[in-house]
Amino acid sequence: MSGVGTALGETLGIVGVGTTQVVAFGQIKFDTFEALSYPKIESGTLDVTADDPRSGGGYVTITSSNLGIGASSRYSRGAGSNAGNVFSLVNACHTAIASSITSVKAQYTSESAGMSTYVSAVNLVKTQKSQNQFHAWSWGRKISENTGTATSITSTISVLEDPNFGGPY
Repeated sequence: MSGVGTALGETLGIVGVGTTQVVAFGQIKFDTFEALSYPKIESGTLDVTADDPRSGGGYVTITSSNLGIGASSRYSRGAGSNAGNVFSLVNACHTAIASSITSVKAQYTSESAGMSTYVSAVNLVKTQKSQNQFHAWSWGRKISENTGTATSITSTISVLEDPNFGGPY
């Protein structure tokens, strides 16, 4: 929740709330799941041209199209985009609504607290995956460097064996 404040009902444009009724208001934000992603080593994009496999890395929002991505995950309550506005009438006549909201808040707090257990379990697996991705990048990088060196050496040998250049030596 952010942007919390109070105003009179008429100021907020709420129909049926008089000029003296105080209304509390704020914005509810979505929770987020994010992954620390290194694009140079992600599955299918092993890019050994970069000097650092972590270049371009950062947190990305986890969606249904990129599940499993990243070296680690994090869950943040209320860190996402605006889900909507919330209003609370400050008056004893709205106690039934207030107790219903309190109940929903308690349920949300309980269920969101359990998310850390899942994130911790995911991060155990992602740590192993990430280590293997860094190993694969390192090996791929070495193969790329060795291929370049072998090509250079082969060219040098060809020149040294060419009679046009005084060879073979």
